[in-house]
Amino acid sequence: MNVILFINSNFNNSNIIINHWNKFINKNNKETGEKNFSLLILLLNMYKEKVFNNIINEVIQVFFEYLKEKPKKEEKIILKENKMVIEDNDINMASTDDNSYCSSDEKSESDINDEEFECKKIIEDLGNCILDIELNSNSACGINHTKVKLGENYNKYENVLIDIAKMNIEKGLKDYEPLKAFEEMKNLLEADKSPRMLKSKNIKIINRIKKKLVQTVTSIFIEYTRNKFDISNKCCSHNLEMENFDEFSEDSERKIRKNIENEINIIKDILKQKYKNLESAGQNLEKIVNEYVDNNGDSIVILAKKAIYFFYKEMQFYKDNDKIIVKMLKKSNMDSCIEKK
Repeated sequence: MNVILFINSNFNNSNIIINHWNKFINKNNKETGEKNFSLLILLLNMYKEKVFNNIINEVIQVFFEYLKEKPKKEEKIILKENKMVIEDNDINMASTDDNSYCSSDEKSESDINDEEFECKKIIEDLGNCILDIELNSNSACGINHTKVKLGENYNKYENVLIDIAKMNIEKGLKDYEPLKAFEEMKNLLEADKSPRMLKSKNIKIINRIKKKLVQTVTSIFIEYTRNKFDISNKCCSHNLEMENFDEFSEDSERKIRKNIENEINIIKDILKQKYKNLESAGQNLEKIVNEYVDNNGDSIVILAKKAIYFFYKEMQFYKDNDKIIVKMLKKSNMDSCIEKK
């Protein structure tokens, strides 16, 4: 891409000459249209035809195997102080040289910097490489829309991330603390709702795939909690933090709260059905269930609420953002780059 941009910039006079030449030769031919010649587009098409199309399927397969094999190597992708770090339990020293020996906690700053964001950066860079080829002047304008039209190669890349996310979350729920696993996922996938969030350490991928990932992983967390509720647990000492709705309008906040209320009522209905024997025993089941859910009965209730709040806030943000983009695209008659279904 850098080479193509360099050539296009340094030979821009060629673009100008050829376009003037075309206008002169075809001045009486209305069928030629107004498309301008561009070295950038020519070279991109050549690269796509001769290189990209021949290797991208293999690259995506290697990418999938790389992400899939990581857990087998006992490497854990974790967040420390908002930084993604890859830990390898098998690595104890850098070399056999006594002077260069260091434990995993004593690595040099350069070594730590090399490890930070390794997996995250590969995901972001590969996504950007595919976008560079698949975007055109029309679709680029709708890049922040969750239904922007892209080619089959990006669909394959997208499916790899979704499959890996499912595998990692399901493994995380078995091997690690569920609340911690959720917080790590949230930090990675939360949308950039305001300029201040652009500096966050979340993964920088387009809204289309980020929305799908949020839908996929939160559904796994919510389904997990529904099988774990136990009203016999005492109230948890952990208080659920107040949610912030500063990025939303009053109307959007109202919609989010309504969706959350409906989802929590579903949880209460599940519990009432599960423990209906208590009601037949003369206990006030509704009061017991309300106290358990409303007062954060245990860590499972807290996890369920966190997942529900996160899901509906993210979905409302994407809905609001999509409306703004479509409105802008329609003014320029460029909304064809958005999938209508």
